[in-house]
Amino acid sequence: RTVLTEERTRHKQRVEKLLEDAHIKLSTVATDIFGVSGRAMMDALIAGRRNPKVLAKMAKARMRNKKAALIEALTGRFEEHHARLCRMLLDLIDQLDARIAELTAWITDAIEAMPQACGPGPEAQEEADAPRLPLVQRLDEIP
Repeated sequence: RTVLTEERTRHKQRVEKLLEDAHIKLSTVATDIFGVSGRAMMDALIAGRRNPKVLAKMAKARMRNKKAALIEALTGRFEEHHARLCRMLLDLIDQLDARIAELTAWITDAIEAMPQACGPGPEAQEEADAPRLPLVQRLDEIP
């Protein structure tokens, strides 16, 4: 899961670099360019909508207050080759998101399948009244 998460991060950085190559500085305005607003704007750029004012209107929530900065950030030279590369990278990111979610569910199932509680070991007879910790918490204590 860690390796896939790192791979997804590398692809996200490639998308940001691709946008900057096209003089689109979305990351200077948006905290997360892969959030709802940023993703909508990138999808619109890929679909051929290149008007910065139209793209800025796609802003949601807190980004709506930054329309002037968005218009400036979205003014660039995003061409067809940028769109194709961006689509490929976004598809890879979506695939990695799906694999990470799949692994997360698998890990969660494996943890839930562990015994729910383990009592103290035989050396802790005098602590018979000690609370019983779930196995995951006991395993987490191991350095």
